[in-house]
Amino acid sequence: MKRALRVATALSLAVSSLAAQQFGDSDRDYLVNFNGSFSPSFVQSSICAGQEAMSNDYFTSASSMPFIWAMASAGTIGWFTNPGNSVDLGPAGLTFLLNGTDPSNPVNLFAYLDNFGAASLNVGSPANLAGVILYFCMAHVDPMAPSGFYVSQTHEVTFTSQAGGMTPTVGPNPGTTPDPMATTLSLTDDSFAVLNLAGAGFPYYGTTHTLCYVGSNGYVTFVNGDVSYFFDPFGLSFGDPRIAINWNDLNPSQGGTVSAYADPTGGFEVTYTGVPEFFNTGSNTMQLRAVPGTSISMNYDVAMTLTDGLVGLSPGNGGIVTSTDLSNPVGGSTLINLGEGLYEEFGVTPCGTSFDLNGYQLIWLLDSLGNPFAQN
Repeated sequence: MKRALRVATALSLAVSSLAAQQFGDSDRDYLVNFNGSFSPSFVQSSICAGQEAMSNDYFTSASSMPFIWAMASAGTIGWFTNPGNSVDLGPAGLTFLLNGTDPSNPVNLFAYLDNFGAASLNVGSPANLAGVILYFCMAHVDPMAPSGFYVSQTHEVTFTSQAGGMTPTVGPNPGTTPDPMATTLSLTDDSFAVLNLAGAGFPYYGTTHTLCYVGSNGYVTFVNGDVSYFFDPFGLSFGDPRIAINWNDLNPSQGGTVSAYADPTGGFEVTYTGVPEFFNTGSNTMQLRAVPGTSISMNYDVAMTLTDGLVGLSPGNGGIVTSTDLSNPVGGSTLINLGEGLYEEFGVTPCGTSFDLNGYQLIWLLDSLGNPFAQN
């Protein structure tokens, strides 16, 4: 018989930031590796030089407008202000570019937002940037803006020299709204749907996949689909390669929706919205976003009712998976070897820790082959 579960207690995470001049809003929302949405300048991000691709996502209510990506070697809060804008890049060394691997050769042409007002640029970080701090922002033309254009938050990006450990970054959940292009999957209890991945596919633990399988029970698998509702580390290790957002006994046939979107680069998004557990218990909203060679993020709504489950990444096929405390943002990295997996199992014994990721985001960084790692 399947299990009825208790109601979880929501947690919050305090976030510190630098003094603010400029805030993100619906007309200038720019994220670097998912950091920065609706945050003050400067937003701080850390990128592993030579190993990690910097993911830049820009969203605005103005569709099909020109935009440009700017970079500088210095940043000054409130350096230049006019009605509706605060440009926080320093006046010296400002470069406008779309190819961050060659800052000496700026691109002179504007690019354009799509018809939803969105743009994504994934740029590899050269190894020679290790130890360097650079500042980035985006700007787009908009006749509705007081000065004719909007400028995003400015990001202070530190390029680190090495990766080590594997514990993901923990931060506040930036939201779980599905992509406008997402489609609802026809999932029932203990079922899966096939998602075709575009472009070159999605690299995961050294293998590039052109298909993934979205399970109704809170996970995505590769190679084969899975309908298992019983979560355990043995299944995580010896099953197929898996991304477990929260492997649990969910039942979308009793309520809520599961939607998915595959973007042109091989990345994908899966969103569980208001899905109850078996016996029609509770309501759970969570989202997976996967960017090839960059990161996997897991976002959990603050009102989720799950108390148990399994969250983590696994290469499958008998690969080593290590238990850790994912919800401890200051606990340091769990050191494992390349190609191994990491997970946390919640609420499985009378003394087990209840699921405590409500309102959080986990960001797992990936190298170019799709191997997870964490920055020192």
